Amino acid sequence: MRMVALIPLALLAGCGAEPEPDAPAEPVAQPSVSAPVFAGLEEITFTDLEEHDLFGAGCSVIGPGGPGSLLFIAMEQGAWFKTGGEIVGLDPDPKSAELPYLARDTYASGAFWAQLKPADEGEVRGEEVTDYDGTLTIRDGEGAVLVAQESLIECGA
Repeated sequence: MRMVALIPLALLAGCGAEPEPDAPAEPVAQPSVSAPVFAGLEEITFTDLEEHDLFGAGCSVIGPGGPGSLLFIAMEQGAWFKTGGEIVGLDPDPKSAELPYLARDTYASGAFWAQLKPADEGEVRGEEVTDYDGTLTIRDGEGAVLVAQESLIECGA
């Protein structure tokens, strides 16, 4: 029975038009992907959070507007910041240090690399939130520093 099933497959494998040896290969369309241009950190709005489903546990860099003014979000599955009106996503470095709530201290993409360094001890605020003094560093793909700032880093759920 198995032999009968294999014979039609073998016959089908031999079917089909083979390209002529001298015929040029058809060009394959390559998507044009350009790296986002860094235009400074912008506040991530509630609309951004909703559109990109950026809710969950992790650590966030708080902007000058205080709590609720998010400049950088780090979670288990990735990190995000906003520049030039666009949300930029970064992948977690699984070999980097783990921060509270499964965030990592290092995230990267082809165009950007980011690192969060919270202080060793923070101030507990509420049941599930701890505030840390710390630094956020963002570099471009070549290693040039784009952002190096001391910030409030808020970790929680």
